Amino acid sequence: MDFGKVKADEVTLGLEQMFVLSVLFKKHEMSKIIWTELDEPVFAALAVKRLHQIVIDLAEIKDSEILMTYAKISNEFTDLAVGVIDACYENKSSNYILRRQLKYWKDGSVLSIASEVENRVFISRPACQELLDSIWWGNDKLENNTPRTRTISIKRPVSLRKRSRLKQLSTAPVAKFLFNSLSYIVFLGLYSYHMLVSFKPQFNVFGGILCFWVFTLVCEEIRQLSIIKSNSTESMLGKYIGQSLNILDILTVSLFIIGIILRSVPNASSFEAARVVFCINLILCFVRLLRMFVPNEQLGPKLVMINRMIWRDLLPFLAIFVLFIVAYAIASEAILYPNTELTWKLVYQLPRKAYWQIYGELFLENIEDVNLDYKTHLYYDNVERREAKACLQKRKEEFFDNSKHVFQRLQSDLEEFINTPKSEKPSLNKDDFRTEIKKLRQSFKKEISKVQKEITKTVDDKINETLKELMNSPRKP
Repeated sequence: MDFGKVKADEVTLGLEQMFVLSVLFKKHEMSKIIWTELDEPVFAALAVKRLHQIVIDLAEIKDSEILMTYAKISNEFTDLAVGVIDACYENKSSNYILRRQLKYWKDGSVLSIASEVENRVFISRPACQELLDSIWWGNDKLENNTPRTRTISIKRPVSLRKRSRLKQLSTAPVAKFLFNSLSYIVFLGLYSYHMLVSFKPQFNVFGGILCFWVFTLVCEEIRQLSIIKSNSTESMLGKYIGQSLNILDILTVSLFIIGIILRSVPNASSFEAARVVFCINLILCFVRLLRMFVPNEQLGPKLVMINRMIWRDLLPFLAIFVLFIVAYAIASEAILYPNTELTWKLVYQLPRKAYWQIYGELFLENIEDVNLDYKTHLYYDNVERREAKACLQKRKEEFFDNSKHVFQRLQSDLEEFINTPKSEKPSLNKDDFRTEIKKLRQSFKKEISKVQKEITKTVDDKINETLKELMNSPRKP
């Protein structure tokens, strides 16, 4: 259509169309005047924010002044909608306005558009909260009642009313939420038992049940993705990924699939890697349990506060913290160990030393060569000290071998004494026999003590010799 040749009487605009155009063209005063004449003022006031979102997305507006102007206009219309719904709440007609189906919004309602545009100010009003509570408990009886009609209540038997109430409560959102929560807790218990007790290379019944359970979670995520209202697949995926809980669900399912793939590989190292992946996945599954705390009046707001604190306060602080840690790590390593060879070990040691020094672990035995008790605190990163450890292990083995020989000699002496004919044995009573056994035990202890002293002296000499070599050798990082 050529708009330049259209006559004035060829185009007829209703109040709704005029309101939309005045909002889009920033005719704020005109839009407020037209708003007072609309049949659905609450819906129109809430739709302003959605119209602004569409304009900002299509025009890719990033100017802060324009965005602030749009936000100011949306807030003013929100205040108008709040005033109307509060007045209706006082007249007991708010439920009808909130739940009535609208022909201009894809058969939605005022409450649905408020939820879609995330207008928390409007949803926090008493009228919306009361209606949401009634829906939550399955007690939304006034959803189709108009304020001008009067309902006639017919008394029913008490048993019939109780049965009807139980049926209504069993299909209410709160019942579905509780059943889903209990089911997920059973899933976590089964998953934990599988990882602690029955995780083996061969698939068992528990593994099959867990796979089926995760498959149901995948089906639920697909259902949530399919019900998102959007004009394109890209925007639908953007809305889905825009929620942090959905990102957590994707990561949880992905790790579970990776664990299944690694477990299917007939290799010991792959099986251990699968165990680690499944354990990390189990941690994410427990974190996913936090969504069950959202409806709680006490825990829900705290989760929101923690989420904002992490993204707004903690992450910027961690960025500054990491900056100082890296700077100190590089400077201290360059001063203590100049011209160090570039290896993966150096990359590992850089942040490790700087981080643990925050908690008081100063690594003085490495920095100042303080002669602590090297018998128990050997630093095995150097070749010479590994030799000391090997020598100590060797001496321990010799000690046990010598002890074994002494014990075998003692045992042979006892067997020889027992097998001696009675005629050749000296006549011993019980006390004399115990005395002989005691003498043999004392001789055994003397042999053990002698061997132990020899080994201790040899090990001490070897460690002292190694330490002298280390003190005279160039220092290593």
